Amino acid sequence: MKNYFIPYSSGNLDAFEENLISKLPVHASALGMNADELAQSIQIINDHRASFTGMNSKKAESKSATELNNLNRDKALDEIRRLARAIKSSKNYTTAIGEDLGIIGADQSVKITSELKPDLKANISGQEVVIKFRKEGTDGIKIYGRRGSETEFTFLAVDTASPYNDTREKLERDKPEQREYYAYYFESDNDIGQASDVLKVVVP
Repeated sequence: MKNYFIPYSSGNLDAFEENLISKLPVHASALGMNADELAQSIQIINDHRASFTGMNSKKAESKSATELNNLNRDKALDEIRRLARAIKSSKNYTTAIGEDLGIIGADQSVKITSELKPDLKANISGQEVVIKFRKEGTDGIKIYGRRGSETEFTFLAVDTASPYNDTREKLERDKPEQREYYAYYFESDNDIGQASDVLKVVVP
C-alpha cells in the first residue's frame, strides 16, 4: 500500500507542483498529451503557485488572499489528481515516469481502524479557534465542543478538510473563554476508531 503522493504541507506542495510542471513537458509526448491540454494543466497549477506566493508575501494576515489560495489549491489538487489518473492509464506510462513526476506515493504501513485517533491542534485567530487535523485516509472528522460555563459537549460539524474554524461568539464577550474540543474519525457517516484527547484553548 502506498501513501498518498500529494504532499500535505503547503510548502512541500509548492515544491511538488514546481517539479510536476517542469517535468510534464518532458513526458507529454510519450503520454499522448496534446499541447493545449498540457498548457491548460500547467496554467491551473501555476495559478495556485502564484496565489500561494502572493499569500506568503503579505506580512499582515489577509483573509481574501487565503480564500483565493484555498480556492486555487482545490482546483490545482483536482487537476493533479485528474492528471495522475490520465498519466497512469497511458499505454506508455512507466514506473520511472511516475517516480520522476512524483505521482507515486511511498510505502505505508497498514493502519488498524480501531486504533485511529484524531490528533487535534489549535491556533487562535482573533476570536476564532482554528483546529487542524490529519485525515489519515478517512473521510474526515466529526467534532464536538463546549464553551465557558457549558456542562455538555455538543456536536459542531462534520469536516472533510482541515482546518475547522469555530467562529461562534463567546458566551460572555468581555471575558476570556475556555473552549474544549474532541473528535472522531468517520467513514461513510459511521464513527471509527477512538475519540481524540480533549483539546483545551482559551479565547481572549
